[in-house]
Amino acid sequence: MPHRDAADTTAALVAAQVQTYAPTWMVRWNRCRRRLEAWECSDPVRCRIVDGRSGVELWNKMAQTDMELWATQHRQGAA
Repeated sequence: MPHRDAADTTAALVAAQVQTYAPTWMVRWNRCRRRLEAWECSDPVRCRIVDGRSGVELWNKMAQTDMELWATQHRQGAA
């Protein structure tokens, strides 16, 4: 399965690159599910998990989650 191994290597590199720009997230390639996965880790009480088939899809979901968490945090602080 050389093709799959090359795809896994590429996906793992994508995960590492995304991780570089997302310090509050843990990002990895899930070889079994064939998806990139990310866990938002700044607060264990509100940990959110997202996944995507590409780095762009994952990054967009992470950004959306960050905005939702930020909005929730600021609404709670204003109350």
